[in-house]
Amino acid sequence: MGAVQGRLRPGRRPRLGGRPTGAGDPGKRDLRPVYADFFGKSYNEGLKLFDRQRANYKVSPEDFARRVKAYLGRQGPGFRLNFFADEVGQFIGQDSKLMLNLQTITESLATLCQGRAWVFVTSQGELRNVLGS
Repeated sequence: MGAVQGRLRPGRRPRLGGRPTGAGDPGKRDLRPVYADFFGKSYNEGLKLFDRQRANYKVSPEDFARRVKAYLGRQGPGFRLNFFADEVGQFIGQDSKLMLNLQTITESLATLCQGRAWVFVTSQGELRNVLGS
C-alpha cells in the first residue's frame, strides 16, 4: 500500500457499490470497482487484474506457517491463533495429497509457531476409513 498511500483525498473513504468500504458484510465485498475507481481504470481492467492475481496466487503450507508466525510476532506474547475446519473428511475424501497438505500445515504451524497456532478439525467419518488404512 506504500505506493498508493496518501492518494485518497483527506476525508474521502473508498466506496463500494455506492457505500463506503467499511459498510455491509465484509465477506461479500467486491474490490474490483474500488480498484477501478481508485486508479481511474475501467471495471473490466479491474476484473482482469483480480482474476489474473487469483490464478497466479500460490502459497505452500510452509509459506502459510511463516506468515502465521509473522502475524503472531506482531501480537502480544499471550496471543494464540486457532484454525477450525468442519467436515474435513468430506473435503479430503480419498485424496491422500490433501491429507498430506493438512498434515504438513499442522506440523509446520506446530514447529514454527511453537504452540501458539492450532488446527482443529471435525469429521463424521473415521479418518482411518477416509484414508483406507
